[in-house]
Amino acid sequence: MHAVTTLDLYRIRFSPGIHLLEASAGTGKTYSIAQLVVRFIVEEGIGVEEMGVVTFTRAATAELRQRIHQRLCQVRDRLAGRNGNDGDDQALNDWIAGLADPETARKRVAAELLKLDLMPIQTIHSFCQHALRQQALEAGELLGQTLLEDDRAFSQAIVDDFWRCQLQTLSQRHWRRILQRTATPDDLAGLILSWQPPVKFVPEVDLPEPMKVPL
Repeated sequence: MHAVTTLDLYRIRFSPGIHLLEASAGTGKTYSIAQLVVRFIVEEGIGVEEMGVVTFTRAATAELRQRIHQRLCQVRDRLAGRNGNDGDDQALNDWIAGLADPETARKRVAAELLKLDLMPIQTIHSFCQHALRQQALEAGELLGQTLLEDDRAFSQAIVDDFWRCQLQTLSQRHWRRILQRTATPDDLAGLILSWQPPVKFVPEVDLPEPMKVPL
């Protein structure tokens, strides 16, 4: 088991691999991400288009982009000798004071600010869609993928098609039993959409058993 250490935002060195940063709500995760982006730009020379930030909601992506922009502007101004209203951030001041070449750092930050819109800050769904679009042939997927955020209309169309094409072949006895439970296609769609498969935790990923509707 790996040891748990306290994050030193301005001195930590990330070796290649997977690293978990764990924190409770309101403890500065967004602040930490913004500063790590600055460090990757200044210390490693990595461009914003080479990084990726993934979060849960569109609102969170908008906040992340704003906070990263604010942090880059703050560091650029500090490196140019303009403290603004944030001169009391002693940890940031110490980090800047320890830079070997502040002028090169300022130029890097200023250049990356101009192309911040190229930085992929996405929701999980958008990131997966982007990855599938970029690697469609390798993944065996269609080139024109569309993110379907609400599949209710799609499910309703399938039910309507099933109702028209399949149920007409049933016997009158089966028809009566179906109509007792689902008098219309909308009723059948509601029954299907309300069904939830049992929740299982990874690595147990067995598929749920097919739904059985008694007739």
